[in-house]
Amino acid sequence: VKGTQIRAVPLPAGCPRGGFLTQAAILKVTANGTTTSPVPRGAFVIDRLLGEPPEPPASRVAALEPDGRGTTTIRDQLAKHREHAVCASCHQRIDPPGFALESFDVIGGFRQRYRSIGEGDPADRGKIDLIIGISFKLGLPVDATGTLSGGQSFQNVREFQALLANETDRLLGNLARQLMIYATGREVRFSDRAAIQAIVSRTREQGGGLRTLLHEVVASPLFTGSPLIGPAGTEFRLPTPRPSTSQPPDSDRLLMTANLPPVQAIRTPPVSTESPSRKPITISDSHTLTLRVTGLFMPERVEALKSLLADFPEVAIQNVDFDTAEMTLAYDPECDLFRNANLNQIVERIHNRISQLSRSTLGAKAQSITPRNKWERVEFPIYGLDCMACSLAVYQIMIRSEGVEQATASFRDGKAIAWIDPARIDRDRLLSILNGRDVKTAHE
Repeated sequence: VKGTQIRAVPLPAGCPRGGFLTQAAILKVTANGTTTSPVPRGAFVIDRLLGEPPEPPASRVAALEPDGRGTTTIRDQLAKHREHAVCASCHQRIDPPGFALESFDVIGGFRQRYRSIGEGDPADRGKIDLIIGISFKLGLPVDATGTLSGGQSFQNVREFQALLANETDRLLGNLARQLMIYATGREVRFSDRAAIQAIVSRTREQGGGLRTLLHEVVASPLFTGSPLIGPAGTEFRLPTPRPSTSQPPDSDRLLMTANLPPVQAIRTPPVSTESPSRKPITISDSHTLTLRVTGLFMPERVEALKSLLADFPEVAIQNVDFDTAEMTLAYDPECDLFRNANLNQIVERIHNRISQLSRSTLGAKAQSITPRNKWERVEFPIYGLDCMACSLAVYQIMIRSEGVEQATASFRDGKAIAWIDPARIDRDRLLSILNGRDVKTAHE
């Protein structure tokens, strides 16, 4: 290929190129310019392509650095990293896509062996800088195999691409959300799930092409504001626009604020729990789990939680108790999500799924040993708490703090409220944590 003009270039037989993931631009933007890691590349795939961003990394677990000497592979390091129960559930989803892309170096060049500045074989192009004598050798072989969380295995990037392309609903759903964000200039809300699902269903019925998806997006009530007739004839209507006021409307404040309007259950098309590549889900009443639900401290949120769990077929609600902020779930221990997982991993995976479905405004954790009547309520006026993003950020800081049982942050009131276990944290300690994350309280 000579010259700078754009032209079609046929790929030779057996070439690993082709498709979105193997473009050099994608492979370069997911590497740091010196080394590659399956973690950022895998996170890119599940976040940007599937719309299922991973949870933030645990604060007490050290980050991984690839071994430039060529004596230990990043795969070996990740295997040890996954011994942490808090890390295993996320890395089960993140690592396999990243392993498939390990066949490409930091600028997108195909490789079969890692570079090494220590042990290894001579490389034909091993001289990096002839003046100061920097060079590299050919180190350990690249292993691009992996197994997805659903149990499907692949041997190379082409097989992984084929498996990913089979996830039509997830790919179309995420692309529909991204197109809608671009078209309307706002984030897709939890209440928009039914409309997005209707777009995907109608696109699938017409063959699943991108042109069809674009037509369905611009014809959707999320774009036009008109009623939507779902695939099963069910009519969904968007909330009537409110007159503009100096205060933000309640409907824009998600689930983290303290004074929400009543939540109506949303009827969505039935979710299929079976596919050719996945084991059917069978809920077992002999396997139950009682969890504390962060964010479940108001009666109207019970219905919101029930509606949300309709999109979580691996579990079934047995009981939700607002007074104790707890729920009891029955689950299938042999489904793809929970198979071979210990109790801590099951709790973590339930938390991750609920957080994803609720856009991180609800979550689950193991039962607290402190009864609700022992909690202490603390309140902080916050400077600059004037938007949804700020509310969510303050909420996340508090709910991740040890000893905080429940929390909320309201940008309408400009305050943060938390319910804490006094035996594990006090008001001054929580205030110190907020200040350490650049959250300024009014008394300052």
